Amino acid sequence: MQPVPRRRPPGRYDPPSRTASRTVAVLLAVLALAFAVAVAWVLYLRSTADDVRFRVVSFAPEDGAVRVTFEVTPDAGTTAWCLLRSRNALGEEVGRVFVPVEGRPDGRTLTVEHVLPVEDASVTGEVTRCRPATPPAGSPTSAPTAVSP
Repeated sequence: MQPVPRRRPPGRYDPPSRTASRTVAVLLAVLALAFAVAVAWVLYLRSTADDVRFRVVSFAPEDGAVRVTFEVTPDAGTTAWCLLRSRNALGEEVGRVFVPVEGRPDGRTLTVEHVLPVEDASVTGEVTRCRPATPPAGSPTSAPTAVSP
């Protein structure tokens, strides 16, 4: 005679639903993504809060230097420190300097021309940022070559 199989109460020992676990996983992934986007947005706003508006007008590589012309609008009575850099054909940085630009009392946009010395053949001249603060200690600094009135 064979033993009688035990029957368990229906619904009590069923395998867990896969739909519920997938829903929880998707919700957790969406929450994690939303949190990461919020943190990135806050960090972006903090890093650009003090930036001064600028625009590169032109650059011209020369022997041992690159001439960069840019427009900047510092607040009246403040000094904007603009970071200029140049890169070679491989994308390596070959020159970098912080240039101070004094704001005018009327708050006008200034056109600045600066000759940036470079260590190697240069193919770009760019302004990476302008901020109303002093440059980091030990950073190379230079006065602008020419500033429009």
